[in-house]
Amino acid sequence: MAAFHQGLRAAGWEEGRNLRIDTRWTDGRDAELRKHAAELVALDPEVILAWATPTVFALQRVSRTVPIVFSGVIDPAGFGLVASLARPGGNARALSRSSTRWRRNGWNC
Repeated sequence: MAAFHQGLRAAGWEEGRNLRIDTRWTDGRDAELRKHAAELVALDPEVILAWATPTVFALQRVSRTVPIVFSGVIDPAGFGLVASLARPGGNARALSRSSTRWRRNGWNC
């Protein structure tokens, strides 16, 4: 999380000035994942950053329109989270250390 915040600051994003971050942590129980996913989507975010396959599944059950940038998923196409890595479609995109950059006018993966 510290590196994530540092990268945001380097890109000109500062929490409390031009950025709001709402964080949820879970022990992986499905009911808790569903609850947190619904809470986050209800906040009407511009984008959600997610970690791990169960989290992305929970978020996609709640919304197919809020952009979800995720990491920690070994085979997103194989699990059906995206159509393919080259053309993910839908609202989910995989985050890669080597190819990710954040832009002021949106997000790009």
